[in-house]
Amino acid sequence: MLGVYLFGNPSWELSLKKPLDPFQFFAKGEDLNKRLKSIGVIVSKLQNNGWELIQPCSCPYVLYFWKPGMTKKRIVDELKVIKINIGCVEVLE
Repeated sequence: MLGVYLFGNPSWELSLKKPLDPFQFFAKGEDLNKRLKSIGVIVSKLQNNGWELIQPCSCPYVLYFWKPGMTKKRIVDELKVIKINIGCVEVLE
């Protein structure tokens, strides 16, 4: 099994101290745009290689995927083959 982190609670990633800096919202929007596009690529590669989303997701901040017969070693090897950076996912067993 492996996890793909989406994003956390907005208050974890934004400074909500007064006075609010409106530019942080623009910057966070650009950051989330890049992150979600990257996640889309990862999800596409996983699904095209037989990985299935585990439903229901127990954590709203992470997508968990499963593929039969995978060990941690096999997961790491497959990630290399399908060109997913291991730093972009959490490998679980």
